[in-house]
Amino acid sequence: VYRLRQSLTAGYKPELQNCLTYIKLSWSSFVGGSQSAMAKISRHDVEELQLMVPGISAADARTVEGLVLSGDLFFDFRRQERTTIWEEIRKFDGLIPSLFSFFEDCKYLRCLRPLTSPLLFDRL
Repeated sequence: VYRLRQSLTAGYKPELQNCLTYIKLSWSSFVGGSQSAMAKISRHDVEELQLMVPGISAADARTVEGLVLSGDLFFDFRRQERTTIWEEIRKFDGLIPSLFSFFEDCKYLRCLRPLTSPLLFDRL
């Protein structure tokens, strides 16, 4: 992980920071934005939801709805809170992001670095 971070961060810090901010804001929006609600999100919640697209895929939507409303996910939240969380997740129109997806994206960026560096850093 350290080598990956070293090879990517030189020149890409704003982009990487934007990606990490996007992950945080996405999850924050699902639970209403409070720090106390964010603290109740479990690793299990993230692992089950990462890379799903319930706002686009009907199959993912059915799966996520069942997991959230049953309490299998977000089990530290009350039933009404889980209903609200499901409504927010359903509105999300992309892949549900996570640190796993972030580091997977970094692997691809690392391979593309020789091609993108001239585009990003050789500006006049």
